[in-house]
Amino acid sequence: MPNSPQPPDGIARAPVLDLKAGPLWDALQIMRASHYYRMGMLYHAWERDRLGTLLHAARWAAGRFTGRTRPVVPPWMPMDPVLDAVLPPELPRALPSREVLLGQLRALPGTGPLFVFPTPGCPWSYLFQRMHQIARALAELGHTVLYLTDGEWGYPDCAVRGSLAVADRLVLYNDGVGGETLSALDRPLVLWQYMPCQTAFRSRLPAGTAWVYDSIDEVRLFRRYPGIHRDHRRALKGATVVAASADALCAKAAVLRPDCLLVPNAARAEDFDSPRPLDWPELDRLRASSATLIGYYGAVASWMDFDLLKAAARARPQWTFLLLGDVYRGVVEPERLDECRNIVLWNRVPYERLPWLLSKFDVATIPFKVNEITRAGSQVKVFEYMAGGKPVVSTPLPECRKYPPIQIAATAEEFVAECERALLLGRDVSHVERLRACARENSWRSRAERVLVALREKGVRV
Repeated sequence: MPNSPQPPDGIARAPVLDLKAGPLWDALQIMRASHYYRMGMLYHAWERDRLGTLLHAARWAAGRFTGRTRPVVPPWMPMDPVLDAVLPPELPRALPSREVLLGQLRALPGTGPLFVFPTPGCPWSYLFQRMHQIARALAELGHTVLYLTDGEWGYPDCAVRGSLAVADRLVLYNDGVGGETLSALDRPLVLWQYMPCQTAFRSRLPAGTAWVYDSIDEVRLFRRYPGIHRDHRRALKGATVVAASADALCAKAAVLRPDCLLVPNAARAEDFDSPRPLDWPELDRLRASSATLIGYYGAVASWMDFDLLKAAARARPQWTFLLLGDVYRGVVEPERLDECRNIVLWNRVPYERLPWLLSKFDVATIPFKVNEITRAGSQVKVFEYMAGGKPVVSTPLPECRKYPPIQIAATAEEFVAECERALLLGRDVSHVERLRACARENSWRSRAERVLVALREKGVRV
């Protein structure tokens, strides 16, 4: 972020690093299992259910004894020597004192409320999802945002010792004690909770702290622990504002919160307008060898319709179907995709590489089963696909049916037919503009503004 103002004194700025190769990338692959993240989860679990946590700890100890679990590193320990050797020298290596931490918090810009995204949560470096996009949108709207991280998932999380600025008014924070230092801050706070397990974090903040509970997924999709449904209900009842990302989630939340806001996912269209060319030989080779590239990026999970994909691949062997993303644990279907040589499966890539990847697609797809989970899902990638001007073919998901430019296919035969129609529409300048216009109308800033308006209506000064 070279054009952003310099961060406050005492707060380092995260350098932009090329993580595709080199010693830092190698070190992050070694340390990909997040020690601090696990410890944060264990700490919050202890607050909720001590007996259950003891049983969990016993299982973890058994796993460690058998070599199946990596040891946990306490968050107050200095940085791992592998990372210490490869990270830029200007980044702090050890956790600052409490006085320095408080000084960094007091030096944060602005006088209005500080928006806090709590821990345990989604690391800044893992994917780039709704919570990250809303945090960035709030900062771009002039609000100061503190995004808490537990430490060692990837860069820049692994480099956070105290405060680390990633953009103007957007700061990652790790105090080693799960954000407890925030209770000493003499500044109004707004808690932005996006997981049920973060409900306990509210008790760490001063009385009167405004509270947003953002219901982003079905509860069953989060990591389970004893009391997860209780925490979800407590957040619904106690939050100042409740938002939900899909109609189905909003309807469920409305049982306890009739004032629940529908705040669907969105896109940052400017990221996809004119993607920066990347040195990506693998993608160049795939594109050169593929007359037609039908693409998908995102989770490769149980809700993906693999039968539909295989039927489409067999029906059009001259097309290449690219699936790019993490294969979720327990999903075995991808192993059977080898039956179709024109289906290619790649690992997840950072958000910064998605616009260039998308520019190489001929058609972008959402090949999901229609079930309880997907009916309650608002797909971020749909808006990003449209922002990139790519025709979109989706199975009949309720949240995709809302947007007229998206083409809907219920069967494998319809999927192939709609992809063929999409290939023609991709050359239609007016259709491409309709796609881009729909993405611009559904921006993350507008989503953040909707919640800010609701907070103001509740008497919160933001």
